Amino acid sequence: MKRNARLRSLWAVRIVFFCVAAWFASSAAGQTLTLSLQQDPGGITLSGSGTESGSVDFGFLSRHAVAPSGATISTSNGSWSLTTQFAVKATLTSGTSGSYRLQAELGSSDAWRTWKINGNSIPSGLAVDVMQNGAYDSVLGQSLMIAIPDGSPSGAIDNTIHLTAIAN
Repeated sequence: MKRNARLRSLWAVRIVFFCVAAWFASSAAGQTLTLSLQQDPGGITLSGSGTESGSVDFGFLSRHAVAPSGATISTSNGSWSLTTQFAVKATLTSGTSGSYRLQAELGSSDAWRTWKINGNSIPSGLAVDVMQNGAYDSVLGQSLMIAIPDGSPSGAIDNTIHLTAIAN
């Protein structure tokens, strides 16, 4: 029965991103703010790069797995985490804003895991700032981390992250 002792819990990890842009300053005709996802050279493959929606698929993972290219698995006492990079690009046409902030929100609650972008916890039901003073027309890298406690149920980790660019 030594073989059974080697069996580990597995998780299938897939994340979907949706981007929106909001112009809260005095909106005038012809002013447009757009936000798109971009592939980060150090991150896992992002399908939909250059568009407003995309996804990353980490495949089947466990605490003891080898991370897919562009991702890392870190372990600590009582939990493990999965980290990767992605990027965003906001474009403002005919506007007067000098920068934007990026907000993130989970599409559905996750009682077991902690989700973070750039070190900021992302809840469901509440958009939180994950970046301040983003430069327009620049591809800006972001760090995504999911902390998974030991003992959490195995299965699918499948969630949506809503990203919003807000003109400052």
